[in-house]
Amino acid sequence: MNYTINQIKNRLQLFANNHLQLKGSIAFGEIEEVSNLGVVQFPYMFCTPQSSSFTERQFEFNMVVIIMDIVDKDLSNRFEIWSDVQLMFSDLRAFLNQEAEDDNYIISNSFNLTPFADRFTDDVTGWSGEIKFTISDLKDKCSLPIL
Repeated sequence: MNYTINQIKNRLQLFANNHLQLKGSIAFGEIEEVSNLGVVQFPYMFCTPQSSSFTERQFEFNMVVIIMDIVDKDLSNRFEIWSDVQLMFSDLRAFLNQEAEDDNYIISNSFNLTPFADRFTDDVTGWSGEIKFTISDLKDKCSLPIL
């Protein structure tokens, strides 16, 4: 495998660090950890790995990405947040597709996004989406790290 999950994590970190709205506000972990992160800057991006699989010559890796922002108590700004976060997902898709040409992965042409409102303990609204990365796995027995 020429590309690893850790490199995908680094690519997502690079996106968040350079995005003018996210400003580096990103974390990785299990979904249960979203509410236990302490003080964070919003908007905020959280990434959690999902079930993945090897096929004959590829590794398919799934990552759920949640992008969220603080919602007013009366939810009056939720459509504004949904709109802003939708654009951030569009930016993420463009970034990953652009970078994929230079690296050894392909992302799925479609992102399934699910909106949410007033989720977690911080009164946040946003979108959750699953991204499928397909990574070439051209190893054969000659390339194994075995003596």
